Order: sequence, then C-alpha cells, then structure tokens
Amino acid sequence: MRRVLSGIVVVITILSAACGGRASSPLSPSGIPPTPASSTTGATVLGTVRLGLTAPVVGSSADPMKVEVVGTAIVAVVSAAGQFELGNVPAGQVRLHFFGAGVDAYVTISQVGSGETVTIGVTVVGTSAVVDSQLRNTQSQQQEIEGRVESLPPTQSAGTLVVAGRTVKTDAATVIKQGSVTGSFADLVVGQRVHVKGRVEGDAIVASLIEIQNTQTDTPVNVNGIVQGLTGSELAFQFTIDGRLIKGDHQTQFDSGVSPTFADLKNGARVEVKGQQQDGAIYAVRIHIQNDEGGGAVELSGAIGALTGSCPQVSFTLKGSRVATGTSTTFTGAGCVALKNGVEVEVKATKQSDGTVLATKVWVEEEKKDTPYNGSGTIGSLSGSCPVTSFMLSPTTITSGSTVKIYTNSATVFSGAGCAGLKNGVKVEVKGTTQADGVVLATKVTVEEQKETPYEGSGTITSLSGSCPAVNFMLSPTATVSGSAVKIYTNSATVFSGAGCAGLKNGVKVQVTGTTRTDGLLVASKVVVEEEKTGTAYEGKGTIGGLSGSCPTVTFSLTLATVVSSSTVTVYTNTATVFSGGGCSDLMKTGLKVLVKGTKQTDGKVLATKIEKI
Repeated sequence: MRRVLSGIVVVITILSAACGGRASSPLSPSGIPPTPASSTTGATVLGTVRLGLTAPVVGSSADPMKVEVVGTAIVAVVSAAGQFELGNVPAGQVRLHFFGAGVDAYVTISQVGSGETVTIGVTVVGTSAVVDSQLRNTQSQQQEIEGRVESLPPTQSAGTLVVAGRTVKTDAATVIKQGSVTGSFADLVVGQRVHVKGRVEGDAIVASLIEIQNTQTDTPVNVNGIVQGLTGSELAFQFTIDGRLIKGDHQTQFDSGVSPTFADLKNGARVEVKGQQQDGAIYAVRIHIQNDEGGGAVELSGAIGALTGSCPQVSFTLKGSRVATGTSTTFTGAGCVALKNGVEVEVKATKQSDGTVLATKVWVEEEKKDTPYNGSGTIGSLSGSCPVTSFMLSPTTITSGSTVKIYTNSATVFSGAGCAGLKNGVKVEVKGTTQADGVVLATKVTVEEQKETPYEGSGTITSLSGSCPAVNFMLSPTATVSGSAVKIYTNSATVFSGAGCAGLKNGVKVQVTGTTRTDGLLVASKVVVEEEKTGTAYEGKGTIGGLSGSCPTVTFSLTLATVVSSSTVTVYTNTATVFSGGGCSDLMKTGLKVLVKGTKQTDGKVLATKIEKI
C-alpha cells in the first residue's frame, strides 16, 4: 500500500586498489588484482544497509560489517551509518556478499554497465538480504530507479509520484506498462514496486517509462503497544512500537474510539494498529488510540498467552495486559471453547483500577487449516543442514512470482539429487502444506540433478583475480553458456600447460577445457597459457614524429620510408640506446630521418638499441 525505506548514501573508504600497466603476476603484493589497462572504467555501487527493522548496526571496531564483490578483491567496510561505496566494479551481473557483525548474506544486481553509478538500499537479516530500492545513473542526464510507490496525488501534484524517496514526474510522452499491457497513471497504487526510466530535471526525474512490477502489496498485520519516536504530520508520519516501524499518511483512519484524529496521537499513548507489512515497515490503515485510565474502554488484539480457567470464566495475557472474562462476556468467531495459547483474538473491555481489563466482548479467530501447496522455482537464501533446512523459492506457480519460504524436516522426502543437492540457484519442485503463518512445510522436494556439459574455448584473459591455482577470469571474446557470459574458475585439480598458472595475466591468450554446471559455474579442467614471446630483431628507416619524454628516455613514432604492413611504428629509447651521428638531443627532433635498429616487443613497440642519422 505504501512506501519503502530509503537511505542517504555517503562515500566511505574503499578497500580496493587499481594498478595500471602490465602486471607481472595475477595478483599485486597487496592481494588486490591490478586493473587491466583499458579506456573503460568500472561501475560504482553505493549503498545503505539496514539490519531488519532496527537502525543500522554494523558491529564493533573489531568485527565491522563488510561488503565484497564476489569473484573480485573489491571490498569495503560498512560505516556506522550503514553506508558503503564500491569502486571499479566489473560490468555485468554483480553479486555482493555482506559479512561480519553477525551477518552472512548475498544480493545480486543485474546488468551493471561500465561507468554506471548504482545506488541501492539493502535490508539484511542473518543469512537473508533483499534489495529494497535501486537508482541508476546511466548517463549524466538519464537515471533509472526501482522501488515502491510511496505517495500519489493528493499529497503530490497531478501526474507526480514518489518512488524510493525520489520525485517522479509524468507527461504526455510517459509510457506506463505492466508486462506487455500499456496502462495509465490511474493504474499506479501506493505500495507497488515499479521500475522508472527518465531524464533528470532538478531534483526530480521526468519519466519516459514506468514499468509496474507487481500488484500484490498487502500482508495484513495487527500491532498493539506504546507509541515511541513519533515524527511527521498527518500527511506523512511514523513511530515505533516495541522496535517495529509504523508508517502512516493522510489515508490512515483514526476510528471513533477515544481519540479520532491524528492530533491525539502522542508518544506514550497505547494504540492498536491495523495495517500492511511491506519491506520492513507496517503501513497503518487504521489506528485506535486506547484509554489507559481505570474504567475506560480498551481494545486489544493479538495472540493470547498464559491461558487459565474454564469457559466462560478464563483469563489470559494479551499485549502485556491481563484479560479476564466472565458470564457477561460475549464470545464471537470460534467461541470460548477455541481459546488456546497462540490463538489470535480481538477484545473489547473495561480497564480496572488494578490494571487488569474485564472483557465485554471477545472475538476468537477460527483455527486455520493447512492448505496443500505445489510449486516450483529456484532456491535462494538456503540455510540449515540436511534434512532440516529452510530456503526461499522464487518464482512459484501459485503466487504470481512472489517468493515463498520453504521448510524441510526429517519427514520430508527428497528425490532427484536429494537433500545434498540443495544449493542456491538450483531448481526444485516442492509439495507440502501452507501453514497459518504462510510458510510451507515440505512433504516432498524434487531436486534437479546438477548436470555438467563439456566446454572448450579460447580467448584473451580479462578481470583476472585470485591466486594460483585458485583463480578466476573472463575471456574476450566472452565465454558464454546458454547465451550468458560466464566466469571461468580454476582449482587444484586444473592442469596448466604452456606458460603455466604463473603465466596468467590480463591480455594473455589461453585455451580452456572444462565443464559447465547448471548453477552457472564453468570449472576448467585444463588451461593452456600462451608463452610470452621474446623480442625479435627490427631495422627500419623513417621520419621522427610524436616525440615525448626526455633524453635518454624518449618515445616517438617512426613513419617508415618503405611501408611494410604498417605505416608507422612506435619506438622508445633508454640508457642503453646508442646514438650515431650526434647525441640524443641532436637526433631526437621532429622531421629528422633516422635508421632504427632494435628489438620488437610483444606489444608491437620497438626498443631501440641504436639510432643513426641518415
């Protein structure tokens, strides 16, 4: 229904480095791989991290939270404010690993472009993480953002909305789509997740395209407790109850109880909130402000505990209050006989002078029965050990692509690759029952077999990282599996020939033989590394141009008197170069004709051993 949290990102120190020139080994002495000599820069990823519903907590100085780009040596420490920056990130799909401070979780950002800046908001809880919002600066005047619709008119101007904290304007050229169906501004709903493309105009984005990614926005929830940290106005406000974040706006209703308006909402007041759970917050649909004075009317809701007595005279705890019933209490719903610890109830009562409440009416939730579940999808956020595991299944066949949490236990039957075959990214089919809390208890899980297919290819190494024999790199032309770019991994079982593992460098040609797996990894069984060629003798006559440097270390272009396969060649000198017919300063002049003798290097340049004036 409403909005997602958004953060302000500040720059922090990046624990990664780039080195220019030719690398002498796969890794620099610091353990950080050198940046390949290229005119193309990597992407920048900025982010803000939240730990569940709490303010950012990143651990002690001895154990701070860190974030790394998987498959590279790029890593940064998350600041005390929960913010980080990663620079020179390789283009393509980027997988981030958050670790330390009690977390160990991964998120993936798809198709990051070279030179692009991507700003994300991430919520992390233990081994689970989710990207709440995403902003992309693809060009100086073009941006893309992804997140939930936070507000619409009348709180915004006509044709204007707020997405992930950014103002988005529409005009006659804006296209609004959901899938292949073109819609209109009226199809937008607070709480929807959307992807926006457009141009920057001041602090706003003028949208050329708004893609509606989902229409399902609700997870009903009731909360009862004391208001703390109230901020904002009736147009947009928030507070917490027992650490849970509550948000509301002009659409939030205050019922006809003790205080029917926003003006009566104050810190310290006891309230009941009915709303919708979204992205770490509860968006209030209705707020009832309760009366804590003796003899006043009280309304409570939630799961009961510490149940004692027998119908109709029972007592139980509810939201920190002791509730008593009697012969004058009216029971509705499943009735008094259905009362059990953990059952949801709604109570209308009168507060007594001793602090207890006497119920006048109790609505008891009907006992929910487990419903059959049958779905398939890809595993994510896997945790536990066989046979007791849990994972997220996405997408599924019954919830329009939303994720579902799956639990397995000793009674679960595993087939196919079996429980041992459970891995993030593996496809599974699940049969089971959906519990009252929405979690699926699996009775049978069919795990897709991990098939390996042969791979053989060749190309030039890029994005090299790791240390021998465990290294990984990309190939140019790009190695692909089923049309997708694949990173090549080696290990202690990989056979290296030619120049061997030590000869691996960005720009070196290799031949790779290996296998690709269904989880997308390409593991090399053999890598043939091209031997580095020594210099070959060179002699040529031509005219000097493009001078740079100072004697005796000079670089210039030699325009050949007789063109052989190339009209020019780059020549450089050093302290060992012999100059004939004059000194270095006499001969190193633009337009002068010279004879150059030397050795041609593997990069095509000539190291001059002698230069004669002709």
